[in-house]
Amino acid sequence: MMKKCKTCGENKDFSEFHKKKDSIDGLRKNCKICRAIKAKEDYSINKEYHRQYKKEYRKDNQWKLNNLEAKRRSRKLKATPSWLSDQQWREIRNIYLMASIKANHVDHIVPLQGKSVCGLHVPWNLQILTPEENCRKGNKI
Repeated sequence: MMKKCKTCGENKDFSEFHKKKDSIDGLRKNCKICRAIKAKEDYSINKEYHRQYKKEYRKDNQWKLNNLEAKRRSRKLKATPSWLSDQQWREIRNIYLMASIKANHVDHIVPLQGKSVCGLHVPWNLQILTPEENCRKGNKI
């Protein structure tokens, strides 16, 4: 089935559109690509508004953010095997120390909680990435 995108005017498959409950055909007017472009433009135009919104959200929902961080720490603890040697613990600590000196992030090569696979919190599953690279990588291998 095909539908015409209101922004680019192209006929595209239904899978190219986000779902919307209150529309006639159950789909949004613009395709996913056009919506992403529009969202990026909107963010770049209204950066200060978005920054302020995020700041207020963090302030109003600190309990949610604390809960998410606690879950993350718990997953990390559960993913840390009990058989790690003292030398391996020192390696992990050194990796985190090196990353903090350079203001970088420590990333798990195989994510601790992935869709198809879950990694371990061990030295050979850690890598140092710049914040930009780590955010771009997300929760994937």
